[in-house]
Amino acid sequence: MPHRLVRPGRPAWPAHRARPPRPGRRFGADHGSAALFVAIFAPAMIFMAGLVIDGGNALEARQRAADTAEQAARAGGNECDEARLRSAGECRIVSRARAEAVARRYIGPGIDNWTLELTDPVPGDGGAFYGVRVTVTITFRTTLIGIVPAFETMTLTQTADAVAVTGP
Repeated sequence: MPHRLVRPGRPAWPAHRARPPRPGRRFGADHGSAALFVAIFAPAMIFMAGLVIDGGNALEARQRAADTAEQAARAGGNECDEARLRSAGECRIVSRARAEAVARRYIGPGIDNWTLELTDPVPGDGGAFYGVRVTVTITFRTTLIGIVPAFETMTLTQTADAVAVTGP
């Protein structure tokens, strides 16, 4: 295409254009590409933020469940038969009700479900046990990833064992 000289008083661009072309602008099909980029990556970024926030909440809930289970198991494991402890130096748990009552003091708000079971049966003594196992379950509502129906709530379960030890 031959180079055209511009005469004074005449525009340098064709008359059918309303304005001159912008510098650095070569493609006319780019209109809306930023909107497409935002439409694709914004939900992904919100989901990633949800994983960070709700993942942190899950770690905190798991730690709280583990702490609660450990403290309740330790308290329940201390409920020994005192007469047997003083006479033979052996800690046997004979009352599940007493162990459960003491462990219940450590179960705070936000705990959905918890169980206490006696473990490590004493050989030859049908009703005595050496240990306690506490299982704690916490369910919490997710913040951002709850928009996906499968992830509206998360349930975490932790178990802790405690065995009474006596002696030096």
